[in-house]
Amino acid sequence: MEFSTQRDLLEYLGKNPDDRKLVQRLMAKGEVRKEWGIYIYEPQVKVKDLYSEINQLKEKISQLEDNAKTFGGGWDYNEAKVQWEYWERQTRRYADYLEKVISVTYDRVKPMLWNKIEEKSEFREHILEEVKALSKYKE
Repeated sequence: MEFSTQRDLLEYLGKNPDDRKLVQRLMAKGEVRKEWGIYIYEPQVKVKDLYSEINQLKEKISQLEDNAKTFGGGWDYNEAKVQWEYWERQTRRYADYLEKVISVTYDRVKPMLWNKIEEKSEFREHILEEVKALSKYKE
């Protein structure tokens, strides 16, 4: 990160913008350097921090692997995936079926009403709103 003034750097760090000595200490540590009148902030990563993060990530990976082996009360992950794919296909099939029912209904009703009903998309939205309203009453 590059900053034109020490004040900008301190504000970025969330420190007191008048604490110029902090910038000098950061320069001594090697976290800040000054080139061509611009302050360049390069925070140093401590090796201890990296090792602790690596260990935490390894633990998280092992937990995720254990969770992947058993899924929801002893289900195998692959079995759950097959079940999900099946129900997704069923849902798509049902949605296609409903679209066909709406389309056929529109095509049959429109000539009977001498073309006085709205467009097919508006008719579809109207029907879906009515069905949603009916399903709320039954719950």
